[in-house]
Amino acid sequence: MVKKVIGLVATFIVAVALILVGIFFDQWILKTHDDIFETEYSYNETHHWKACILPDCKSQEDYAEHIDEDTNGICDVCLYGSTLLIGDVNYTTLQEAVDSATEQTTIKLFDDLTSAGLVVNGQDIILDLNGKTFTPNEAVGSSGTKTIGFQLLKGSKVTIKNGTIKAGEEGIKMLIQNYADLTLENVVLDGRGLIGTGADQIGANYVLSNNCGNIVIKGNTTIIADEGDFAFDAYYYAPYYTEGVTVSFADFTGSIQGKVQVDGNFEGAVGQAKIVKPDGTELTENGIYEI
Repeated sequence: MVKKVIGLVATFIVAVALILVGIFFDQWILKTHDDIFETEYSYNETHHWKACILPDCKSQEDYAEHIDEDTNGICDVCLYGSTLLIGDVNYTTLQEAVDSATEQTTIKLFDDLTSAGLVVNGQDIILDLNGKTFTPNEAVGSSGTKTIGFQLLKGSKVTIKNGTIKAGEEGIKMLIQNYADLTLENVVLDGRGLIGTGADQIGANYVLSNNCGNIVIKGNTTIIADEGDFAFDAYYYAPYYTEGVTVSFADFTGSIQGKVQVDGNFEGAVGQAKIVKPDGTELTENGIYEI
């Protein structure tokens, strides 16, 4: 009986010691390893902090109130209050931010934004929507035919990630007209607000129309078309874009909600417009398909 009691006591002491060692070890890690905290700040209306990235860890680093010594409405530390950031420079419109880019540039959206649409003309842009929603409410495009939310011109390289682009109700018939090398990663393209959408319209709208370049749809990307509309297409447009166009998928876990199309203005150019489905099946013949 005595041996049994001693054994239970010893087991208890060991268990307590292990718990104490674990607590000490966790605290030691927190105090000596900066890389367990996010490199970027989290924030609310009054404070900012760096969150712990360890599982079940609720610790925070650099928790403090916002500081705005120059009284410009933007926190000097975490930049809360910004609209669009390139580095630590704030821009009020997406077009202004893109036009400032002279090399590969990451633009980060800091809050939901409704503003004029965007033209990218030769720039290398990474648009990080940062979990926010951009709603174009003023169409762009060629003179006399300004009906597009985003126009991505040939020679551009564009990545759009981590958020939503949503059609407004201000004359946008096509969410994105693309001639560039385009990557969509963990993004939602919501075309349900395109004007003239639905089964009663004449013709059909396209959420994303691709006439040139390599387009990669990655990760948890979702493209939503209204009834009767196309989610996207691959359209060979000779003689202006003889490089052709390919839409493919990589590590795809999202959804394509709407029909897709392979087409062109030159019937003999089979394979110049191509959709490669997530399972590797190549769609090269002109037609309407489901993904």
